[in-house]
Amino acid sequence: MSQFNYESALLEPVAGYFGRRGYRCQGTEIQFFEYRIDMYGVAQRSHNTVAVELKLSKWRRALKQALVYQLCADEVFIAMPRSICKRVNLDELKEHGVGLLAVADNVFDLHSNVLPL
Repeated sequence: MSQFNYESALLEPVAGYFGRRGYRCQGTEIQFFEYRIDMYGVAQRSHNTVAVELKLSKWRRALKQALVYQLCADEVFIAMPRSICKRVNLDELKEHGVGLLAVADNVFDLHSNVLPL
């Protein structure tokens, strides 16, 4: 069972993960078409952009949203509790160029980094 009760609880470790890799969070809950990008960041050196969809369980819904975010970001990830990630079809994410971040106790396991950072 996940220790995360709300998607927003995933935001701090996700932002920290990307911050340590040179990204600056440009915003959260950014309206994009009928969706909201949970976290959008820009790499300070390369100016590459990243969009992250946070989900507690419904990875297929997250993938649908992430595919839309590819229109506005260089890299797109789904971030979920590590305990849920074993349910995700990694081949399907890889096929679509979407990365998966597994969050556990405020620490990241890069479960499937499809797009290099």
